[in-house]
Amino acid sequence: MQKAVLVLILACHALYAWPSFGLAPGSTTLKYLKTATTARQAALAGSGMGLAQSTDVSWHPLAATFDSIAQVSLNQRIYSQHIGASLSQVSWSQPLGAWRIFAGGDFLQWDKLQGRDEFGHSTGEFGAGTWSVRGGLAHRSATGWRQGLNIRYAQQQIAEFVSHAFLVNLAWGYQLAQRLYFSAGAFNWGWAGEFDKASETPPAELKAGLSYRTHYRAFSSTVHLDLQRYVDEDPRLNSGLEIAWQQFIYLRLGAALGNHKNLYGTGLGLRTQQFSLDYGYETNSHTAANHSFSLAVFF
Repeated sequence: MQKAVLVLILACHALYAWPSFGLAPGSTTLKYLKTATTARQAALAGSGMGLAQSTDVSWHPLAATFDSIAQVSLNQRIYSQHIGASLSQVSWSQPLGAWRIFAGGDFLQWDKLQGRDEFGHSTGEFGAGTWSVRGGLAHRSATGWRQGLNIRYAQQQIAEFVSHAFLVNLAWGYQLAQRLYFSAGAFNWGWAGEFDKASETPPAELKAGLSYRTHYRAFSSTVHLDLQRYVDEDPRLNSGLEIAWQQFIYLRLGAALGNHKNLYGTGLGLRTQQFSLDYGYETNSHTAANHSFSLAVFF
């Protein structure tokens, strides 16, 4: 318990003391890694780090340790018309005793983009897209600690230019009390190659979260509170509320404040012993609505 509290204090201190390395806001590459990838994560406005579900395995290295089931999940995110892109994902996870193994792939496809020369004249349309593959391991010990590692290879292409990246996610978690959960992690750390002869920086991130779950008869509620910081941004506070009836129907609300681009989310979920189906709606200060859909099959 004392070690867990120390990790919590150090994680929160790192989030605020971590320097920005002089990067301009929004100057990192692979920006889709900054957005919610599952419908649950979108509905909770990026919160839920402390207590995840197995369906969050596409972004949370510890997600598979919260359920003792194998699963295949599909995620589809349709970005707003101001962005003009869609993200498709597939994930798989399998328990092996105290261990969990997981893998998956992502494909981000942009609408056709309009090229222009230095005088503003049209040079025609061109395509852009990103794909990646990932895999990892997680462990849940008898003492309550959770550890997870996720490794990703990504390739990004805009017109004829291509860049590559190798990234690592690390996370630790602990159940501080009967209903209180804590997790912290370092996301998207690694190397990104040059793009059109210019150096690129991945969207490295630190994140720490607390989740508190309560029960009343057929209902349960979980409050999430996360601190988040990217290498090119100031800290942000993400919060979410999840209300469930019979662990079958879920209502989710979320808000993320900070960085001059506040996020708000809401969504619904349905879960049985065989499958789960989730929808998330997210809007922010700069773009219109983003829609996310998730389907998971358990076996």
